[in-house]
Amino acid sequence: MGEKLSEGISNLKHKEEAWTYDAFISYRHKELDSKVAGAALSFLESYSLPKQLSQSGITGIERVFRDTEELAVSRILSDTIVEALENTRFLVVICSTDLPDSSWCDKEVASFIELGRSQNVYALLVNGDRENSFLPSLKKIPDIGDRLLDARVEGVDPSDKTNYEKKLISNVKRELMRVVSDKADCPFEVLTALDTQRRHRNTAVRFTASAVSFAIFLAVAAGLWLGASSFRDTAQSEQAASMDMLYALTYTLPEDLAEISGTGRLISDTLRQNVADIDAILSMAKNPDLVALQKAENLMKLAGVYNTLGDTESAISSDREAVSLLKPAFETGGGKETFSYAKSLTALGSRLSESGSFDEAKTVLTEAVSVQRSDSTAAGAALNLAACYQNQAANLSRMGQYDEAIEILLFCAEYLKALPDFDSQAVQRSYMSTSQNLGTDFAMLAQYEDAANWIAKQVDTAEALYEDNPTRTNLSALAAACASFANTANLAGEKANADAYFARAIGYFKTLASDRDNVAAAEALATAYANYGASLNVSGDYEGAAKYYDDALEIRDKSAKSSDDAQTALIARLYYNIAENYLDMDDLAKARKAYDACLEKYEPVSEALGDYHRSEYLARLSYYDLIFLRNPTEAQSVAEEAVAKMPDSSFAHYMLAYAMLYNEDARAVSEFELLTSRGQNERDNIREDLAMQTRIGLTSSITATINVSLDFSK
Repeated sequence: MGEKLSEGISNLKHKEEAWTYDAFISYRHKELDSKVAGAALSFLESYSLPKQLSQSGITGIERVFRDTEELAVSRILSDTIVEALENTRFLVVICSTDLPDSSWCDKEVASFIELGRSQNVYALLVNGDRENSFLPSLKKIPDIGDRLLDARVEGVDPSDKTNYEKKLISNVKRELMRVVSDKADCPFEVLTALDTQRRHRNTAVRFTASAVSFAIFLAVAAGLWLGASSFRDTAQSEQAASMDMLYALTYTLPEDLAEISGTGRLISDTLRQNVADIDAILSMAKNPDLVALQKAENLMKLAGVYNTLGDTESAISSDREAVSLLKPAFETGGGKETFSYAKSLTALGSRLSESGSFDEAKTVLTEAVSVQRSDSTAAGAALNLAACYQNQAANLSRMGQYDEAIEILLFCAEYLKALPDFDSQAVQRSYMSTSQNLGTDFAMLAQYEDAANWIAKQVDTAEALYEDNPTRTNLSALAAACASFANTANLAGEKANADAYFARAIGYFKTLASDRDNVAAAEALATAYANYGASLNVSGDYEGAAKYYDDALEIRDKSAKSSDDAQTALIARLYYNIAENYLDMDDLAKARKAYDACLEKYEPVSEALGDYHRSEYLARLSYYDLIFLRNPTEAQSVAEEAVAKMPDSSFAHYMLAYAMLYNEDARAVSEFELLTSRGQNERDNIREDLAMQTRIGLTSSITATINVSLDFSK
């Protein structure tokens, strides 16, 4: 496994460009701004990287250019400034309420953007806000919010000049660490953890490395992470330093290292030991209730990391442990305990639902709602309750109980609108999510007008959020909203609308995927391609569908990791869609080839991923036996096993119904009645499937009975 990690790291390359200056500080020549500029220059040039990095040849900020000119009447920048900008890697703009009046600074920023380095601009906000402290050119950078360094002072009156400026400079230094981490190509959280550990005590950590690059930093970090036992030995005497480091090793590095092929299982195997070390440090605290809360928080974070790695079973196990720790504190306390317990129940219920354990998820999520409603006074309780409602409804949707889900979501939407801070970004995001879910559920009931109205609200909210704060996160939300609207329009038969919004969504996702090496953004683009392929398939454009399915497959194959079972399952299910598209084209040879690829990839990972994926695999195997091997008896046996694994799975019941139909089993009628009771979409899908099955030569003596019983003229 260590060899795989080394291979993954060695495959990463980084081109180190030669810059005269690492950073250029642009600022208004006013008293406060000048003090901040001086402090920033001093900090950046004097800060030395922790030796774990510097000894590996990694460098921080070495040379900084501070603009000492500001010629208000000049329309052009001096040659000195132009040359400095051209030869500078990062631009740090000190943003204050005085800054927008400086056309000189605006020219500096505009010139830097024209050099194609907008992604290297940092906005250091010292007072005011984005509206009254940003230059016009800064506001034009779409993702500047991702590099906003917020150094504003809270809790100190500006009239108390000494303490105010002292606090401001401290904040400035803290925020500028992000520029240092970018220059060093290392995660910010790990750099700060190493820095904190150094300041607490110079703990010796030795490792080797051979080149300057982020790849080498990852090797270093991986060595630290895998060698976490050295921190365990000093945990009692250096609690603070060890705690900071272990947090970074447990919750930050796994996400970075997961980008490297072959590391997933290695990370999973080591994580729990790191959490055990954190728990050991926490156990030294005198307050047992506090220890329980902290341990539970650690376990929920750990569950999230496991989920990122596709280890659903371990994620659910960690969530269960968190719930068991928090329940006694909730029963004897209130306030924060209520909030934390409800949050843990929601996390567990959501993950159970995603894994297919719908009945247990329903029980857990119902309890989460009840718990959070018992105390809405804690900070964040309102949004936490909304999340409880949303997850409760999502589980009902997966069970096909759309009417019940809609009832809950409509209540949630009204609840959010009644909140006094409804206009805040956090509440708006929650309302946007609720709108999307309502649109999806109405669409499943073929109530397309209601669906379109709610998805339109999702798009409107996403557009407003992005306009107000053009970050990558908000652009991603807007892309998802456009994709949702496209899917709804497609179901409603509005092909022109669907095509237009799919084009918008794909355009946004391409921007997100190409702006930086971002696996999540690439996966979102692949999902958009796959969804558009499905849309084209429904409208009968099978050639177009094949193209977009192939585009999605190319992205997923490229980003696939040999140890990532969840990613392999995604690829397998995409092959299934490709096979279905070829079946609609009556091309059995190509359909079988795609189906073979689906089963070949899915079978080895389905058991490890749990009952949901095992059921999905068995259902597909059943259909293969029916369509290609023409063995309805075997198909029915396998489908029954799939239903036994996941009794609430519509997909498994589809395959059982088809197998029974062509096995001349009269119980097929009741299976089809169960499916059509779940909505018009299911009725339409069955009608289309039966037509395709007839075209390829499948026959049954009870088909006519089913057509009459289900009245497919509706």
